[in-house]
Amino acid sequence: MPHPLEHKFVLKVQTEKPLTPSQALEKTVDRLIGDLASLEERVRVKRGRLIIKIIIYCCRMKLNEFLLLNYHELGKNKQI
Repeated sequence: MPHPLEHKFVLKVQTEKPLTPSQALEKTVDRLIGDLASLEERVRVKRGRLIIKIIIYCCRMKLNEFLLLNYHELGKNKQI
């Protein structure tokens, strides 16, 4: 058993025929890579949606600020 501070691990693979342990490991790693790629894509999509929501929110805030300022300016002009 390696020491906990060593960057090593022991991997045991148990399979059923017709796969050899190396074939099973290769198949599992390929599947894992595919799953990680899918997860990465979903994170990118959700991140993109979040960025769009933030932009829309900021635009709404700026629009409200603009409308509020113009409303006050129009009110001042009417009183003069």
